[in-house]
Amino acid sequence: MRINGKRGTHDGVRISKIARDSMDYDFAREAGVRVKAFITRKPILSTCLGLAAGFMCGMLFRRRD
Repeated sequence: MRINGKRGTHDGVRISKIARDSMDYDFAREAGVRVKAFITRKPILSTCLGLAAGFMCGMLFRRRD
């Protein structure tokens, strides 16, 4: 693989294969599918939950004078 005349490595291919074969990747993929399905089925509720989480984080991390 050559990029801009330099010899490239195949590290990304090896890492992605290891990640695909690992159990953690399956868990992350399954969780991502569930989150996407929830957002697709209930967009208003997911927006409200996102706003509430943002306000809570803002209240926790804001400066206290």
